[in-house]
Amino acid sequence: MGGGQFMGMNMRRAPFDDERARRAVALAVDPSTINSAVYAGDGDDQVPGTLFQEGSPFYSDIPFTEPDRDVAQELFDELAADGKPVEFTFVSYSSAENKVAAEALQASLTAFDNVAVDIEIVDNTEGVSRLTSHDFDMMITSALVQDPDTALWTAFHPGSSGNFTGANDSELTQALDAGRNADTVEARRDAYDVVQNRLVDLNVGLWYVRGAPGVIAATDLQGIRMYGSGSLLPEELQFAE
Repeated sequence: MGGGQFMGMNMRRAPFDDERARRAVALAVDPSTINSAVYAGDGDDQVPGTLFQEGSPFYSDIPFTEPDRDVAQELFDELAADGKPVEFTFVSYSSAENKVAAEALQASLTAFDNVAVDIEIVDNTEGVSRLTSHDFDMMITSALVQDPDTALWTAFHPGSSGNFTGANDSELTQALDAGRNADTVEARRDAYDVVQNRLVDLNVGLWYVRGAPGVIAATDLQGIRMYGSGSLLPEELQFAE
């Protein structure tokens, strides 16, 4: 799927209400490092380099922010000089995957001055509550994309209750609405090009893994077809004779 899981930065409060802080973290951390730590392998093919995959009609070569340690340190220093050192807490669910991701992020940032990360482990119920009440600095969330309308509007439109990062950018909002209401693929693609560019500029989070829905089935089951976010078409299923 397009999009993926990302470490979302809460733009509603410090330190990530300052775009420089979000950009500094995005420049400091290589998402491939996070992916490798969590999934214990070479996950470069799983790391979202762009919002859409190349097979999508909405794909454009608009890469997410790529690491640049020197510029990241300059931004951390600049924020500290302004009395706004980047200090935040990663709220992690208690699953091993979330904890390892949080620890990998923390380890990556220890190489820099003027940035500090704490980790708070919470159970699933509290984690959902913290995410939906926007009581966090950074948490893992997602925007899993096939057709972009639902996932992207839900995750990044200010009118959506699922906009956990607090993205509120007029150009992004207009493009999300345009993509939703356009009646041709070409017009939708133009709108989602704007969406991609604005998400890159805003640095809403660190995208570290694609979504890959799967099905476990008996070896003699045929006709497995998936759609949407991994739903199964039951009318196509049959057992081999």
